[in-house]
Amino acid sequence: MDKNQMLAGKIAAVFIVLVCVLLSGSLLLVGGLVAVAILYALFYVCKYGWDWWRMRPTEVAQQERFLLFLVSLMLLFLATGTAWYMLAFYAESGYKGESGQLLFHFTNVEYLFRALAGSFQLFTGSIDSNVLDTIHDKPVVKGLISVQAALSFTCTVAVLFSLVYARLEAYFKLHRKTRIDESHNHLYVFFGMNEPSRLLAKDIWKREGEQAVIVFVETTRMSDDDESGWSNIIGMFTHRRQTFTHVDKAHARVTFTETRLCDVEMDLSKPTDVLGAINLRKLKELIGKLSALKDRRLHIFLLSENEDENIRAMSVLAMDQTILAFKKDEQEKDVVRRLYCHARRNGINRVVEDIAVKRSLDVRIIDSSYLSIELLKSGEDGRDHPVQLVELDPKNPTTVRSEFNALVVGFDEAGQDAVRFLYEFGAFVDAKATPEHELRSPFHCVVTDKRMAELQGAFALSAPAALAQRNVGGSKLIELHQCDCNGSDFYDHILTTDFSSKVNYVVITVGDDDLGMMLAIRILNHIRRVREDLSRLRIYVRNYRSDKEAYMQKIANYYNEGYCRDCAEEAYKTKEIIIPFGQMEKLYTYDLIIYEELTEKGKRFQRSYSEIKGDNELWDDRRKVLTGAGRKETVNDVKVVVDVPEKERVVSLNDIRSLRRKERQDLCNALHADTKLNLLRRSLPEEFDWKKFFDSYFEVDNKPKRKGEYDKIDYTGITDANVKAAILNLARLEHLRWNASHEMLGYVKGGKDVHGCNERTREHNCLRPWQELDEEGKIVSRLERWPADYKLFDFIVVDNTLLMNKDKLIGS
Repeated sequence: MDKNQMLAGKIAAVFIVLVCVLLSGSLLLVGGLVAVAILYALFYVCKYGWDWWRMRPTEVAQQERFLLFLVSLMLLFLATGTAWYMLAFYAESGYKGESGQLLFHFTNVEYLFRALAGSFQLFTGSIDSNVLDTIHDKPVVKGLISVQAALSFTCTVAVLFSLVYARLEAYFKLHRKTRIDESHNHLYVFFGMNEPSRLLAKDIWKREGEQAVIVFVETTRMSDDDESGWSNIIGMFTHRRQTFTHVDKAHARVTFTETRLCDVEMDLSKPTDVLGAINLRKLKELIGKLSALKDRRLHIFLLSENEDENIRAMSVLAMDQTILAFKKDEQEKDVVRRLYCHARRNGINRVVEDIAVKRSLDVRIIDSSYLSIELLKSGEDGRDHPVQLVELDPKNPTTVRSEFNALVVGFDEAGQDAVRFLYEFGAFVDAKATPEHELRSPFHCVVTDKRMAELQGAFALSAPAALAQRNVGGSKLIELHQCDCNGSDFYDHILTTDFSSKVNYVVITVGDDDLGMMLAIRILNHIRRVREDLSRLRIYVRNYRSDKEAYMQKIANYYNEGYCRDCAEEAYKTKEIIIPFGQMEKLYTYDLIIYEELTEKGKRFQRSYSEIKGDNELWDDRRKVLTGAGRKETVNDVKVVVDVPEKERVVSLNDIRSLRRKERQDLCNALHADTKLNLLRRSLPEEFDWKKFFDSYFEVDNKPKRKGEYDKIDYTGITDANVKAAILNLARLEHLRWNASHEMLGYVKGGKDVHGCNERTREHNCLRPWQELDEEGKIVSRLERWPADYKLFDFIVVDNTLLMNKDKLIGS
């Protein structure tokens, strides 16, 4: 018998007993029933009261425990009030039987219900005056009822105050304790509260402390049916209790509005006071104060699960005059005004980012599927990079002599991003490559989905060159299959004995946590049948539900620990095989969403490129020009970028595509650093002197000791031929990565007349083997009159990668 059945049985038994008592009309039974109710309530008053008292120092569910105590106390007062009223009724009647006992038969039932109704009335602070008048000669009974009325009403006031207190405290903190000044100049505004926003707010406070002013905007909507009702009056002062608990944990503030941004109906053809119109005047005041400070930062988040509402809300905020007035002057480099919108990172929604550029707004689309793969790229020391699972060649440093085989199950947004990640970060220089001939190591990625026929068209259109690529021998680098992971075909034709014996990297994105973990276990057990050594196998399972994350991790730990225990040889052991990824607490973090460290690294790569080209166009200038916010002009023989008025700005599709491509490559250079460092570390002896290496590689001013051009580039300070070969192979690796990245962006090798990048046709002249770069570079140098030494670009990426990770290498 389960708990629900037991509870139903208890309720039925109590009901039967109550009916029998009421039908009997016995004073003894009715009085006994009231006495039992009093004792029962008294027991819970003691239980919940002690629980609340002893747990007062802790913050866990403190308010909930207090309310439980109040409710149990009110039940006790309801029972005692009923008892006092029954005494009053008996005193009023004055009936006595021959034996001296009160005999009221069924009148007892009437008195019980009248007493219960009167006891309820005591909680409103009122007493039935008719009853008191009839027992004027019974001062003790009158006194008991009066005292009970005061106690019951006090409980009512306490409950209401406990509900209103959190709202009043939140109002006081927002209006009296929130400061905007030089030491509190980072304002983070969250419209709506959910799991992602709570996690991100807590991490923001953890990273920035009191410098961060965090404000949640919550919506309180009154009922249209009865706007003057008691429930709506209470609703004006109360809100979901958990809201205030989460706000306190995040060291945040909360304010309320009755209108959702997506429901705003105003003329948005020109700047409008949106915040004032929806009664967010305090938030408007905070943003206004922030605008007057230096190094100010404003971050606004729309992270609800409803994508359409987020897009609509963002379009409304983009026309708020207070936010639009929060601008960056020419000399203010540390001013940030950014809006974050949770939506799918597709072509339609990316247009929102482009439109915002015309208004000088920085809008970021937050896609949890995209972020989950970005998390694999940015893991500490590249722990999730494919380089961890390949075998290096001992004779040809930083090259790979083993195949890399991947399996992606599920081709949703995360699955497609996983294929792009593996294709780019799984590109290595083959051990058979020579200084004159580039060769990509064997790569094979099998992708399955039961809806592949619906999904593969868009992917094939976006990456035609990648799907057409083949290994030496003719096998495709990427194979797309329509197959149900629960069907026998998956094991008969996809996870064959041959493929199981060599697969390295499995990504499962099937849209369901339970199915994903079950599939990971099946794949692990299937592979173990044909292969004992699993040291070069990882199975990544995408998490979709936050409430399942801990459970999924426990299951993964069970199998990971079990494999290590069963493994015969120590060399075969690995700490993790099944790895859940995409957990909300790891996705919605300061580092992944807000922190600009990755962008700053990307800027360093871009600055080095501009120095070679001689145009001195930095990251921000490039963004201005390509978004139409600026244009290049020559002033006193110096090229500068001047602002273009908003009304004159035109966003070019080709320029936006070019900007996204270039910024993506700069960021990928930073993300790919751990792959290059891993290859370099593993290719050189354990006792290698890294300090001596850097002294021979760089000058005192951090410029590399390098000379020559095209195929004659040489690092003069390095005398070890093995180290020189390693640097050369890393540069060639960078070119392979760059090619793979562009192929996944839809670019193809340019025709004979294309000597640059045609964004309309997506043709690029550098999308060619390493050995063809010099000839193409000389043609471009002659046509465009700048030193187009394309190989030098790849060497510069290696230089910056080493320089930015100098401390990491020397300390290793």
